[in-house]
Amino acid sequence: MRKFGAVIAAAALLPILAVGPAAADPDLPSFLDTTDPAERTYIVVLDESADPETVAERHGDDPLGVYEHALTGYAADMTAADAAELLQDSDVAYVQEDQVVEAFDQDIPNGIARVFAPDNPNLQIDGQENYVPDVAIAVLDTGVDGNHPDLNVVDSVNCTSGTCVPNSATDGNGHGTHVAGSAAAIDNDLGVVGVAPGADVWNVQVLTASGSGSLAGIAAGVDYVTANAGQIGVANMSLGCQGCTDQALTQAITNSVAEGVAYAVAAGNSARDAANFFPANHPDVLTVSSMADSDGAPGGIGGPLTCRADQDDTLSTFSNFGATIDIAAPGSCITSTMPGGGYGTMSGTSMAAPHAAGGLALLAVGDAKPTDRAGVLAIYDTLTSAGNYDWNDTSGDGIHEPLLDVGDPDVFPADGETTPPQGPVASLAHSCDDTTLTCSFDGSGSAGEVTDWTWEFGDGNGGTGTTTEHTYAAEGDYTVTLTVTDDEGRTDSAQAEISVGAPDHVAPTADFSGYCYTFFYFCEVDASGSSAGDAPITSYRWDFGDGGTASGSSAWHFYSGPGTYTITLTVTDETGATGSLSKTVRL
Repeated sequence: MRKFGAVIAAAALLPILAVGPAAADPDLPSFLDTTDPAERTYIVVLDESADPETVAERHGDDPLGVYEHALTGYAADMTAADAAELLQDSDVAYVQEDQVVEAFDQDIPNGIARVFAPDNPNLQIDGQENYVPDVAIAVLDTGVDGNHPDLNVVDSVNCTSGTCVPNSATDGNGHGTHVAGSAAAIDNDLGVVGVAPGADVWNVQVLTASGSGSLAGIAAGVDYVTANAGQIGVANMSLGCQGCTDQALTQAITNSVAEGVAYAVAAGNSARDAANFFPANHPDVLTVSSMADSDGAPGGIGGPLTCRADQDDTLSTFSNFGATIDIAAPGSCITSTMPGGGYGTMSGTSMAAPHAAGGLALLAVGDAKPTDRAGVLAIYDTLTSAGNYDWNDTSGDGIHEPLLDVGDPDVFPADGETTPPQGPVASLAHSCDDTTLTCSFDGSGSAGEVTDWTWEFGDGNGGTGTTTEHTYAAEGDYTVTLTVTDDEGRTDSAQAEISVGAPDHVAPTADFSGYCYTFFYFCEVDASGSSAGDAPITSYRWDFGDGGTASGSSAWHFYSGPGTYTITLTVTDETGATGSLSKTVRL
C-alpha cells in the first residue's frame, strides 16, 4: 500500500530529494492502464547502483520485499498510475506487474507407467499420499538433495573418504538425486512419482560431484548400510567398473545381503556382456539392464524416443546384457528429480536400477523385510517371477529377461504381516574346459538349510553333491538344472544355459581414443571403442611407450617431458585371445 503521509513527511524534511532526477516520458507498457484505480502488486527493478529503500521512500511505497543480490529492486502494491509515475524516475530500470505462479501438477513418467505402478490399486498413485510404503532405500551414489520437496530423505552420510561421516544431504552432480526419484519420489501432486512412492531415502554418498569414487569409499558405504540393516530394506548401486574386482567390497556385499539388505545394481552402459562388470556380476545382487519406452505402454508402437535414438520397447542401445542380467527396467530418457527442487531427464542402466529397487522395496515393507540371505534371494525371485515378457529384447544374447512389472495387487506390496517365503533357493555357477569338454559345477551359493543337490546336465546324465564335474560327449549348447532340497523336504531349482566346445574363435579387436595436454605432458585414453569377438573381453593393458603401463578400460599417464611416444592397447578375452592397437602421440 502506498503511504501518502510518508511522502509529505519526506517532502517537508528533504524538499530537494523528494523527487528523483527527471527523465524523458517513456512510452507506457501496454499492461499499465492508468485509468484503472485498482491496486496490484508490481515488481520495481532498479539500476544496480540505486538503493531500493531510498527509491521506495521517495515514492511513498511500502515494500512487500526488497531485492539486493540477484537483482536490485523491490515489490509493492500500487495503482497503474503510480507504476507509470515510477517509470519517470531515472533510478528505475523497469516495472512489471506481479503474476501468479503455480507448481506443475505431478506427472507420471513413462518409466513408472511402463512397470504398471499406476495400475496397481494398492499403490493408490493419484497425487495424494494415500499409500507410503514402510521401507527405507539406501542410495549409494553422488548424494541426494535432502531439501527436494519430492523426496523423503531421512538420513545422510558422506563415505567418499573411506569413512562415513554425517552430512547435510546434498548432490553436486545430480545423478544420485535422479536415482532416488525413480525409486521413491513422493505421490504428492508435484513433479514425478517413484515406484515405491514416498519411501524413506538414506543418502549414502560414495561418489564425488564428478561422478567417480573409490572402491574403498563404496565398501564403507556398504558397511554403513549393513550397520543399519535393521532399518534399510533395499540398497541401490547405480555404479560399477569394467574388468575390476575387489575382494573387500565383494565380501561386504555378501555380508550385507546376509543381514537382509537387497541390492539393485546397474548392469553397465557399454553394450557388452555384463559378466565382466563389477558389482553387477556379484552373485548376491539383482542386476538390472535398461529397456527403452516412449509411451509408457507395451506394444512397441510408441515410436522413437525424444532424447536418443532408441526404439520403443527394445533394449536400450547402451545397455549391457547376458546371463548376468536378472531383470530389465526402463532406463532411456527417464524423467526424475534433480538437485535444487527441479526435474530432468537422464538415460542409463543407472536409471533402470532404481525402478527395480523400488520394486524390491514394495516386497520388503514392514514385517516382510528380509532378515537373511534366503529372504533377500526370495524377493529377487518374486520380483523376477512377477515380470512380463511383453517387450523386444534386442541384445542378441538369446536370453529374454523379464521386464519389471509391479502391477499385480496380489504381490505388490507385500502385506507386511507375513515373513518372506520360506524354503531353499537354488543358485549355480559353472566353468568349462572347451578342449576336454569337461565342466565344473558349483551349487554352494544356494541358500537355506540345503541337504541335497541334484544335477541334470542336459545330455541325459546327472549327478549329485554341492560341486560336481561332467564331461560331455560332444560340443554343443546344454541346459543344466540344479534342484536343491532342504531339511524339511522343500525344493527349488535353477537353470543355466552353457556352451561346451571351442569352434573357430573370433579374437577381440582393440581400439581406443584419447587426448593429451602438451603443457602437462599428460594423456588420457579410453578403450570403450574396442569390441569383443565371440567371447567377452576380460582385460585391458596399456603400454605408454616410456616404460609406464596401466590396466582397465580407461587410464591416464604423465610423461616426464616432451617427445614422441607410442601408446599400445592390448585387449584379452576370456579364452586368452588378444587384439592390439598402437597410436603415436607427440608432446
